Amino acid sequence: MRYLSLIFPFLIIIGFIFWKYNKKDDKANRINKDGKFIKYGIQWEDSFYDQVPISLDTTIIIDDSNGKPLRFHQYIKPIFNGDAMIFLEKGKWKLQRFTKSAIDSLMNDDFAIARADRYQAYRNPDSSNSVKEKFANIAHRLNMADNILVIKHQRKMYIQRNGKNLLQFNINLGGNPIGHKQYEGDNKTPEGIYHLDTKFTRTDKIYKSFMISYPNKTDRENAVKKGLKPGSSILIHASTVKRKNARDWTNGCIALTNAEMDTLFNHVIEGTRIEIKK
Repeated sequence: MRYLSLIFPFLIIIGFIFWKYNKKDDKANRINKDGKFIKYGIQWEDSFYDQVPISLDTTIIIDDSNGKPLRFHQYIKPIFNGDAMIFLEKGKWKLQRFTKSAIDSLMNDDFAIARADRYQAYRNPDSSNSVKEKFANIAHRLNMADNILVIKHQRKMYIQRNGKNLLQFNINLGGNPIGHKQYEGDNKTPEGIYHLDTKFTRTDKIYKSFMISYPNKTDRENAVKKGLKPGSSILIHASTVKRKNARDWTNGCIALTNAEMDTLFNHVIEGTRIEIKK
């Protein structure tokens, strides 16, 4: 979907993010002049196991970068200390370690899932000195939804966790909603399995948005075979007052109300899997 009003604000936001991330100060870089990793806030002690709250599900398995499954006692220390963070990739929790090589690899991969979210966690570590607060922050992230299901013909969006519906929203789609998106300007909402990308509050009337990872490799290849552009900037976004009672008014995006976008922001993070069905 193309929004002329979106392009300029979006470029400003992305530019600001990378300007902020690349400021040359020791705290932001988390590597001091001696090449040592800087730590902030209270650091892990094994006695903290006795303070793990009920809200923190210790049965969750998290995969490391090599696909090795890690149990709670293996990942809690690096996460608590700010040496790593957790993110969603294809419906599974993954561990992002904040070693220099891991961060360099992340920044060299333009298609890394939840790339901005992961780098921001590296640059802005949890500096709390409260054990309770640190555990609460970790529990909140692990309690996020892990899947979004969109059924186009129902005009419904289901926010899910462990296969169960947590929330349900009515949605609006593109002006030509039947069928999978084929090319730029066809006003269709894509169908298939994607993930949510950059999450941002906007400076225009649309309020808040999540990017959807359309087009994928197959989408691009299919469009090229037909001599067409696949299109881009497919979003989940809010609605303007003018569109309050309109139906299927977008150019291919998925529209919610402003209040629903606030709720979505509180339950969903970058990297969340989204399945869009006809």
